[in-house]
Amino acid sequence: MSGRWQISGIVQPLWQFGAARESYEQRFTPEASDALAVLLLELPPALRWHRKQEVHRHLAGHQGEIRAADIHTAWLQLANRE
Repeated sequence: MSGRWQISGIVQPLWQFGAARESYEQRFTPEASDALAVLLLELPPALRWHRKQEVHRHLAGHQGEIRAADIHTAWLQLANRE
């Protein structure tokens, strides 16, 4: 049973994190989330949450799916601002 359970032919995720998480996962591709995680690991732990919030704010107006390339572009733009 890999993270799902089944009752009467209906397959449901084992955990549901709500509408906000579903919305996030529709915008951020898995590759984008992975790219952000890798970049955040380059920072000291005390700075990671802050930089993640900056990236999310920077991409707030982005139309459509957010891909790994968008994460890298935002990361570089934020770094160049400093």
